[in-house]
Amino acid sequence: MRARKLGIFGRCLLAAVLVMSLTGVAAAAQPGDFSIGVSGQFTPFLSGYFIPDSGTSYSDAFKSGWGFNIEAACRIDDLFSTQFGFGWETYAGKTVGRTDFDNLNIVPIYVGGKMHLPVGRIWDPYFRVDLGAARYSSVDASTFGHKDAFTDPSWGFLADFGPGLEYKMGNIGIFTEVKARYIGGPSSSIGQGFDPDGNWTFPINFGVRAYF
Repeated sequence: MRARKLGIFGRCLLAAVLVMSLTGVAAAAQPGDFSIGVSGQFTPFLSGYFIPDSGTSYSDAFKSGWGFNIEAACRIDDLFSTQFGFGWETYAGKTVGRTDFDNLNIVPIYVGGKMHLPVGRIWDPYFRVDLGAARYSSVDASTFGHKDAFTDPSWGFLADFGPGLEYKMGNIGIFTEVKARYIGGPSSSIGQGFDPDGNWTFPINFGVRAYF
């Protein structure tokens, strides 16, 4: 059974300002340090039907997405760290037959953990797992110039996992990650019988992290 609404979260809009000092050589981050990371994201769809009855997949209805993530993390010890983050993603709508779909926007919110491989202070390979929720925007569909709401704003359960690698330069880290991610489907405006399925995506992130 799909999780539809996980509570009233409201709209998430956060302006993050990172002040990074590159003067001198600081010591590499040690267990117990906090960090804030910002990353850009490219997100292709892997599977899932946006219109199950017609066999129309998410990748048929939308292009691959672009977005960003902002994340706060705490290194617990040499092997483990925890993180909390949110993001924003947009997927341009496509035309399916005679139907034009508007853009789909998604706001993920999550908590999770990383398991680090203790190979050194400069290179930091890790594996991460996250759980949370994602807010879908409404999507309108236009046929012969007549526009109707196809899906409502709604929440879906989120889970992801995958490897990452960070290169540390003093109190700054540059990282890349790839993940497999599942989000439960949004609610349809047409009726419950037309609800889209959940979807699997393949987020690819590249970003920078500051340690404090």
